[in-house]
Amino acid sequence: MQPASDPEPLVSVRPEPEVTWLARTRKRRKQLEESRRVIQLAEAQANTTPPAPERSFWIMVRGSDFTQSKNYERVQARLFAVGEQCAIYVDVESTKDEQLKNLVDDTIATFDREVQPAAVRKLGRHRDVDGDGKFAILFTPWLGKLADGGVSLGGFVRGSDFYSEIEPPLGNRCDMMYLNSALWPGPHLRTLIAHEYTHAVTLSEHVFGRHLPDRAGQEEESWLDESLAHVAENMHGYSWSNLDYRISGFLNAPERYRLVVEDYFEADLWRGHGNRGSTYLFLRWCVDQFGEGILRDLVQTNLCGVESVELATGRPFAELYRDWSAAMFLSHSGLAARREDELRFLSPRSTLNDHLLAGPRYDFLDLSGETRHVAVVGTSTKYFIAHSPRAEGSRVRVVAHGDAKLQVTVCRLPANLPRLELKASRVKASGPDDGSAHFRLRLTEHNGSPVTLEHLAWERSAQGTNRSAHHGCCGRILSRDDIAELFGSATVTASGTLVAANLKIESFGAADLASVLKVSGRDAAGHAVSAWCSLDHRQLELDRTASNEKRDDTKR
Repeated sequence: MQPASDPEPLVSVRPEPEVTWLARTRKRRKQLEESRRVIQLAEAQANTTPPAPERSFWIMVRGSDFTQSKNYERVQARLFAVGEQCAIYVDVESTKDEQLKNLVDDTIATFDREVQPAAVRKLGRHRDVDGDGKFAILFTPWLGKLADGGVSLGGFVRGSDFYSEIEPPLGNRCDMMYLNSALWPGPHLRTLIAHEYTHAVTLSEHVFGRHLPDRAGQEEESWLDESLAHVAENMHGYSWSNLDYRISGFLNAPERYRLVVEDYFEADLWRGHGNRGSTYLFLRWCVDQFGEGILRDLVQTNLCGVESVELATGRPFAELYRDWSAAMFLSHSGLAARREDELRFLSPRSTLNDHLLAGPRYDFLDLSGETRHVAVVGTSTKYFIAHSPRAEGSRVRVVAHGDAKLQVTVCRLPANLPRLELKASRVKASGPDDGSAHFRLRLTEHNGSPVTLEHLAWERSAQGTNRSAHHGCCGRILSRDDIAELFGSATVTASGTLVAANLKIESFGAADLASVLKVSGRDAAGHAVSAWCSLDHRQLELDRTASNEKRDDTKR
C-alpha cells in the first residue's frame, strides 16, 4: 500500500442494494407513511378521573429477576403538585424542604412547556394508561440505592408500567417515570426528563400504536431505544451531562463496544457507557445525514432495530455502518471528502464539558511485514493507520471467521500525515505519598511532520458495565500553554520527541479501573492528530505495594 500525496475519497466497493430489497423497502415505507398519524388511543379518550391524592407505587430495589415479587418495595407517595400535562408524586420518605419544591417546580415547567410539547411535534405521544390525563412523575430516594444498594440512578422508565394487564408489583398500571429525589433543579434534571420521557413515548408508539396492522406491537431494541432517548436530549440542548463521558468512553476504545444490542440487560451490558456512546453517535450521524424527520419514523412504527433503521433511511444497514464508521475517523479531521464523512451537530475531535474527544482511538500498522491479531466484538470497529517504507506497494491479507461478515474499508491518507506515539511510565513522587500518581511522558513524532499540540487530558476508562456515571473522574484538560509548560514546548518537531519529567494526577482513583491519557493536535496542513496510552490502575497499585514492601525490607 503506497501512501498518496493528497487525501482521496473513501475507497470501498459499494454495490447498489438489491432490486428486491429496494422494492420491499419502498413498499413498506409507503405503507407506514399512509398509516402513520397521531393515534388517539382508546385509553386516552376518557380523561375524566383526576390524579389520586395518594398512590402506592412498586419499585424493584433488590435482585435481578423482574418476575419475583419479593424483589419489589412498595412506595407510598402523595400528590405534591399538578401541572397541565403532568402529576408530581413524592415518596413520603423524601425530605420536605425548599429544595424539593424547587425541584418539582423545575420539573413541571420543563415537562409542560418544553419536553412534552416537543415530543408531540417531533416524536409521538405516550399512552395514558390510568386515564387521568396526566403523566405521573415519582420522586423517591429509592433510586439512590437500587440493586441492594449497589446502583444509583438519576431516573428511569419501566416498560411494564404501561401494560394495563400487568398487575402490581410487576407493573403499576400507570404512565410514569421515576426520578431520584436527590436531584437538583437545573440542566441535568431537564436532560433526564427529556431522555426518560422519550422512552415512554417510544414504548407507547411501538407497542400500542398499531401503525402496521400486520405486525404485532413490540418494544424497541435496547440500542435503538437508548439512542433515540439520547438524541432527543439534543432537541432541547439542556446539557451534555448524560452523554459526555459515554461518547468519550466509546472513542477511547471503539472496538470494545457493540452497536447493535437487542437487550442490554440480557447481554449483561446494562449501563454499558461505551455502548451507549456508540449508539448515540450512530443515530446522531443518521439524523445529520437524513434530517430530524427520521426520529418520528423510528418512533411511530411497529418495526424495531436494524429493520426500522433501514426503512427510515432507505439504505441497507451494512452501508450505513460503513459510512458512519468512516465518518467517526474523518469528521472534523481536515480529511473528509464527502458530506457523509462529517458529523455536523457534534465534533468527535473537540472538548465536551470535562472530556477531551480526540476522535476514535487507533493503532499503527507497519505494512513492511507486521502481523496483528485483533479481537473485535460484533458491530464494532477497529481503526488502524497503516504505513510502510516508500515502495511501489504492499500486499495486505485480512483473515476472519467466515460468518463474521467483516467489513474492511480503506481510506488513503496524506503521505506526510504525522504519526504520534505517547508513552507513560510511573515515577517515584519526590514528596510524601498523597495517593497521587506521577508519570514521565514521552511523545514522539515518527513521520517527519511537526505537530502543534492543543490539548492533553486523562480520564477513567468506561470499560466495564453497570457502573454509575463516573463524574469527577477526569483530569483538567490541559491547553496549549499548559502543555508548553509541562513539556517545555507545545510543538513536536518533525521526527522529534518531547519529554515531560513529572505529570501529577491527583486522586488517581480506584484500583479496579484503568485510565486513558490522550493528546490532540494539528499538523501544518490542519489535519487532526491524536495519541493515547493506557494507565492501568491495578498494575500501578501493585507497583506501589511492591515499592512499599521494598522500603519496609530496607528498614528491617
